[in-house]
Amino acid sequence: MSLSGATIKPQITVDPGEVGEAVVEVGVVKSLTPASSTSTVTETGIGGISKKRLSAQEFSFGWEGLITKRDVLTAGLIYGGTNLPPTLEIMMHKEKLTGAVVQSMNISSSEGEALRYSLEGKFLSSSTATAPTYSLTNTFFVYSDGTIAIGGDDTMTVKSFDITVSRNVNFVYGTSLAPTSLEIGTTTVEGSVEIEADAFSEAMAGAVAADATDFNITLSFTNPITTETMLITLGDCQFNSAEGSVDPDSSLIVTKGFGADTITVAAVT
Repeated sequence: MSLSGATIKPQITVDPGEVGEAVVEVGVVKSLTPASSTSTVTETGIGGISKKRLSAQEFSFGWEGLITKRDVLTAGLIYGGTNLPPTLEIMMHKEKLTGAVVQSMNISSSEGEALRYSLEGKFLSSSTATAPTYSLTNTFFVYSDGTIAIGGDDTMTVKSFDITVSRNVNFVYGTSLAPTSLEIGTTTVEGSVEIEADAFSEAMAGAVAADATDFNITLSFTNPITTETMLITLGDCQFNSAEGSVDPDSSLIVTKGFGADTITVAAVT
């Protein structure tokens, strides 16, 4: 019998085996996408000879869900002391993915929608284990739980946001067919906000002066049902693109892309 999504038990453990080990609340999990592959080396020679050999195994995962507690986002952030993301142990029912690192984390929402997160990354190996216990008492954040301020101004009508935290993650093999470790690059933060605009000049915000002042973007959410809170702070931001759109049946909407130097997730105080 095939494995049904209704019976699957998912779990993410941050820093397994370390002092700060923590099982985070993964919220309402919408999809899981584990994958593996093996690359080959093919060599040809005189006389019509062609030979191939298996050369390197690769393991990757995808995970999408709705946010019920801010802690799940620590899976894709970096630690200030090391500038590196945490190592994860991921349970997809009875399959345990070890040595996992998030390559890209996306956080997004829009008017009338739930707050979503997604993780994409790589891991070193997997094994069969006992399925974890999975239950959820909290409900998810929705867009209307939030207040969004750009440069300290929270009066703008922000219709949606999209944030991506990413880094290069490459397998290291040595003389092994299977990866032995992961090489992790510098983390970058970028995103976009969609706002209602009162002038086409807002669409010119993507042309930034050389001496433009950096600003912060804060997204503050309080779930009135669970009292869970989440404050996302994007530090030292600059807009890098802006595109306006309007038609006879809508108002002027401008989507502004930005880059940020830092991102933190904390409780609302």
